[in-house]
Amino acid sequence: MADMERFRAASGDLIARGRLEYAGRREAVELSRRFGEPPVLTIAGAEQVVDWRQEGLDVALRIVGAVLGADELSEALTALGRPLTEQITTLAFLGDDVVWVIGGAVGVPTARLWVERETYRLRRVEVPMAGGTYVVSLDDYSLAEGWFPSRVVIRHGEREVFRLELAEASRI
Repeated sequence: MADMERFRAASGDLIARGRLEYAGRREAVELSRRFGEPPVLTIAGAEQVVDWRQEGLDVALRIVGAVLGADELSEALTALGRPLTEQITTLAFLGDDVVWVIGGAVGVPTARLWVERETYRLRRVEVPMAGGTYVVSLDDYSLAEGWFPSRVVIRHGEREVFRLELAEASRI
């Protein structure tokens, strides 16, 4: 319980600033999130709630909302039509880090989570969808006392469709 409270205090309610590349644009962005609520991206004064529950929202943004929302990720994947088989499939390396791969068998088109074995940080999410798999990479956990990634990249097939690079974060 103490670890959960430390996690919530460190990563729960936060505001971060950086750059966003999405839909052919590169803009300064502010990301705000309250624990248990969907994140909000503010670009040039306009707010965009990135909620995985929001029908009609681009699937990349729905996935970002699911991954960064501090919500129930397996519920979000099920709503996207890709339920997570909650079993550890294997141990693997992601760069130099040992990760648990959670989800269906490797090679089967199913949602998968890659979680660092030592820190339990979410490092990668695979969401197979029509036209190819969305792969979310979460890297450089240097924000919020090591609990929040400073870089989130989404690829759909071979194409990068979303890049968020955060330079600073603070609690709100």
